[in-house]
Amino acid sequence: MGEFEKKIVDLIEEEGHEALILSQMSHTCQRSVRFDDWIYIRIYHDGYHFFPKHMLFNVKDDPQERYNMSEAHPEIVRQGESYLFEWQDQMMSKKETKIDPMWEIIRDGGPFHAKNKLLRYCQYLLKTGRSHYIDQYQELYPEAFR
Repeated sequence: MGEFEKKIVDLIEEEGHEALILSQMSHTCQRSVRFDDWIYIRIYHDGYHFFPKHMLFNVKDDPQERYNMSEAHPEIVRQGESYLFEWQDQMMSKKETKIDPMWEIIRDGGPFHAKNKLLRYCQYLLKTGRSHYIDQYQELYPEAFR
């Protein structure tokens, strides 16, 4: 276990929490739940990188997070989702505005590097001989092509 990972595990145990929730909204819009030997990652906006909606990694056996185990362990995905939903409920009940910053970023077009840039990126894909990706983008993000 790396030093950073050890600090996260120690933090969870010292504070008496079962899980640690992390939000990330610069490269993608995602929330992660670190619990037991697992990290569950829920992607809300993939920043146009074709990341799957659910990712699950056993950080003890796979510290580089290379092998997505979400399909092999749906019960652990549900456990991660449960921690995430409970955290979301707690955070929103404490907020005066009842506005989740992540959903504001998504509403405004997603992570900054991707915001309103998909059409321009598709033009680049055409110029560089990678137009086969455009159909996937059109399927996943039809609103960007309207």
